Amino acid sequence: MTSRCTAGDIATSNPEECPSEDAQTAIDWLTERDYDSAPVLEDGRPIGYVTRDAAEAASLDSSLAEITEPLTVDVLIASDSTLDAVLEALYERPFYYLADRNQVTGILTRADLNTEPVYQHLCTKLSQLEQAFRNTIQECVPDWVDTTPLHPDILDDVDERLTDAKDAGVALDRIHYAQFSTLVTIIGNSDKASQALGFGAGHQASSRLDPITDLRNDVAHSTPIIQNTDRGLTESGRTITHLLDQYQLIEELLATHKEWLDASHTQPASVTTPTSNHSPNGWLANNRLTTSIPLIPITTNSSEQLESNSGTSNQKSSMTESMVATTPILLHADTTVLNSST
Repeated sequence: MTSRCTAGDIATSNPEECPSEDAQTAIDWLTERDYDSAPVLEDGRPIGYVTRDAAEAASLDSSLAEITEPLTVDVLIASDSTLDAVLEALYERPFYYLADRNQVTGILTRADLNTEPVYQHLCTKLSQLEQAFRNTIQECVPDWVDTTPLHPDILDDVDERLTDAKDAGVALDRIHYAQFSTLVTIIGNSDKASQALGFGAGHQASSRLDPITDLRNDVAHSTPIIQNTDRGLTESGRTITHLLDQYQLIEELLATHKEWLDASHTQPASVTTPTSNHSPNGWLANNRLTTSIPLIPITTNSSEQLESNSGTSNQKSSMTESMVATTPILLHADTTVLNSST
């Protein structure tokens, strides 16, 4: 089951109200806190919101009322909006307000996507995608070791992982010990596997899946997934446009894989559970027990600091997040990433 992730989970709760009386003090107050927007209240009730852009565009002696914009439906988002709806909304504009019973209860910005609920949700989705890739390879490229141009070091790493698993008595099929980037390489070199996932050809799969590999590594290591709060595709770092495209592709791939399994009446590969090493026959293949068990992500808690992207509009810009790095049992960190400064 995919972890819950809604606008209410992601948003900054109870945003500060702008206490300024004119444009100049509003600019100073917003800049000091690195806010792009804040609600405006009158007698404890919200009457609108102010943005730094509007304050900077107005005369410095303009009153707060003159630069206050109304809280219309186009700047409000329901707290139960799902992540796909949140991404589509934040593509259209950089922030939204959450409201309940005539009160502003939260503010949602693009920078809020670098928070724990989003990481947990994406980690679950990427774990499901990784298993879908393994199933596809097992069905379409069973001879992947011989047919895919992989560096010998990669195959050595796979075999080392498999050996460790055998020693621990938890060995699976060999493909389960290939890293995510290796799975992408195998699929990209097989038209049959690529087409099973809905791509026209292997080269198309490679170009579309490489950004997913980068996203997966950022999620696995709890590094920012939104790296630039602007919207353009030409901006440096991952923007809301990139993330929306990548999330939609993940959803499409999972749906396509499910349809492919249903059409071919093929179930995910069984997990092979060897008998105890203390049994008379030890690791003999003909004495193994084969059962189909669900591959459930196993999570571990780790404390990570999420640094806010400089210049973002997030009202959490100075807050250190306690990050839950949700690491599925099949989600291995790439060696190149592990050797980097993470």
